[in-house]
Amino acid sequence: MAKLTKILIEIIIVLIVVLLVGAKILHNERQKSTRLYSNMQTMAQGVHISHNGTAASIRVLNLRVREIKELYPTIEHEIKSLSVKLKNAKTITNTVTQHNHTFKTTVRDSVIYDTIPAQFATYVDAFTYFNWLYPVGSDSALVTYQVTDSLLQVVSAKRPAGFPFGWGWFNKKQLVQDVKTLNPNTKIKYSRVLEVK
Repeated sequence: MAKLTKILIEIIIVLIVVLLVGAKILHNERQKSTRLYSNMQTMAQGVHISHNGTAASIRVLNLRVREIKELYPTIEHEIKSLSVKLKNAKTITNTVTQHNHTFKTTVRDSVIYDTIPAQFATYVDAFTYFNWLYPVGSDSALVTYQVTDSLLQVVSAKRPAGFPFGWGWFNKKQLVQDVKTLNPNTKIKYSRVLEVK
């Protein structure tokens, strides 16, 4: 009888261990499936750009280091150039801006160094510096153009807008990146956020 009880206890312990290991594997697979589904939704949603192009909002992609290396091979090189290992990164933000600005300024005749006749123009505002020098009789001009821009980027947990009637508070919070350019002449064309797991 004691031998049978000992065998039953051993079988029960083995079954409990098998069930715990199976539950852990199932939990991990469920998390992976949820993560991949969320990534598919994020890719399908795309980037929301404001009406004037100066602000953008996108949900965050959750990728493993191996997935980043496969999907975005240039990112690893860019991160290494910053002396950061990809495995140590938590959030990777890539924002591309395009600057388009048209302005008018007067062109005046001037004499440079008292001997070289030239045309000269300058434009300066809070974000742009433009300097144009064209020596008269020359076929080329010296142009200096500098644009200063500052991007404000915030990754936060937000509830998605619900449907209908704004029932967003029923939905689970999602990580969202918000990007805003402080230069009114810059338009956001693309933004990507990768959360490394």
